[in-house]
Amino acid sequence: MDVWGLCKPERRREGEPLLPTQYREDIDLLDGIASALDESLASRAKEKKVRRNGVLSLGSNGVWSVSEGGRVLGTLERKPYKRLYEVMGAGLPLDVVVTVHRRPERELVAHVSIPPDA
Repeated sequence: MDVWGLCKPERRREGEPLLPTQYREDIDLLDGIASALDESLASRAKEKKVRRNGVLSLGSNGVWSVSEGGRVLGTLERKPYKRLYEVMGAGLPLDVVVTVHRRPERELVAHVSIPPDA
């Protein structure tokens, strides 16, 4: 694979997400997690968006789960996610950016940024 870049590559900093943030995949939040995330935003602003570091893990049932701060937030839709398997197979960390978004008159949503499958 050829990679072309216009910037100088830098070493990944500790805790910085490894996977690029080119594609958004929604998280199916577990029961009670949406309200816990809403409280953790520490703001009563009607709209707020925060980005946090998270980790993906593949369960024995073949479903990817998303953790942030040591707790499981939820799961991704059951799909092949070819790129995630490639990253896992290479022994690289499955660190991702988790975005939590509160919007007026809508339920809180969360998603991860992952590389798109080719």
